[in-house]
Amino acid sequence: MAFEIEKNILKKYIPEDDEKIVAVPEGITEIGDLAFERCSEIEKIILPDGIKKIGYCSFQRCGMKEISIPDGLEEVEMYAFSECTNLEFIKFPDSTKKFSWHILEYCRNLKEVVLPSGMREISQNFCRECSALEKVQLPETLQEIDRLAFSRCKNLKEIIFPDTVEMIGGGAFSGCESLVSVEIPARVTCLSSFVFGGCKNLQTVEILAGDKLWIDIGAFEKCALKEMNLPQVSCLYERAFDPDVILHIRTSDGIFTMQFGNWENHKDEKLVLKFLNYPEYRENDFQQIKKGNYKLLLANFMMQYHPEQEVYQAYVKRNIKKYIKMLIDGQDSETIRNLLSTGYVTKKNIDELINYALEKKKHEMQILLMNWKHENIKAESIEKQISKKLKL
Repeated sequence: MAFEIEKNILKKYIPEDDEKIVAVPEGITEIGDLAFERCSEIEKIILPDGIKKIGYCSFQRCGMKEISIPDGLEEVEMYAFSECTNLEFIKFPDSTKKFSWHILEYCRNLKEVVLPSGMREISQNFCRECSALEKVQLPETLQEIDRLAFSRCKNLKEIIFPDTVEMIGGGAFSGCESLVSVEIPARVTCLSSFVFGGCKNLQTVEILAGDKLWIDIGAFEKCALKEMNLPQVSCLYERAFDPDVILHIRTSDGIFTMQFGNWENHKDEKLVLKFLNYPEYRENDFQQIKKGNYKLLLANFMMQYHPEQEVYQAYVKRNIKKYIKMLIDGQDSETIRNLLSTGYVTKKNIDELINYALEKKKHEMQILLMNWKHENIKAESIEKQISKKLKL
């Protein structure tokens, strides 16, 4: 084997006789830029004590299956191990303080990576497209995960965030198709764009954040979520969730439940969130909302927690048929029962609602309404019916 060395920097490795194992000489403190690039025949590399830095593209597209990195390493430059498609395991010593971008990108057979215990930030594209990676143990000191850090790690089945994490960058776990559940720590105040977008098996997300949360564009788009419990949310951007996801938003008053649809008109969605978060503007915001289903949901919400405010009761009463029909479509029997108890449904409109349920083939809703009618609205006596006909 031959090495080009200059001032303790290994500038270039020159392979000889199809060497499979390479031991870098003692005294080397830095692996230079592109030093082992495209050395496809190498299977194992042993680095000596005293290595402080691994340079730009040092091992890019190298054929190694394993590499031994000693304690004392401080810095890893861009693309250092990218496209090492045979690499299965790598451990960075706790002394490593600085990582640049794209460190392990496209290492498609990488099954395990051990990160330094004092690590505070996982850099951009750190393990992007590492499709064999199944689990990552994140250090307890971690504060930030940069954009696309684990994007398209298709076999990543579990990710446990330490409580110290404050920021998860755009697309950080996008396309992680094997993720089923995640728990977002309390310090995270913004879920960036497409952070879990395309995680098609992600069914459960628990968000521990207590303050008002920002959820950016496409954060949970194309996931397997059916329902989502959210803390107080100050901003939901377009396509944050798929249109059919039911959101349960915690507010200072209680839990507000709704779907935000396709976000064709951003104004009403923003007004709904403002209404929930800032009580001092509620009367004005309520009047500005154009979408009737949003207004009805908000009015019903306020009836539960602030029954003394008659404006919301009056709105529900005026639109009771429209509201019940909307609930029949969604087969929301619990809310229908609550509305039936208000007295707003009467003898004059109950038959129309029963017929609507029949037309829509919502048979459970039809039975619910028919039972309520039977128990609460007295039928006219036969004598009264005959009397009316005689008068005619």
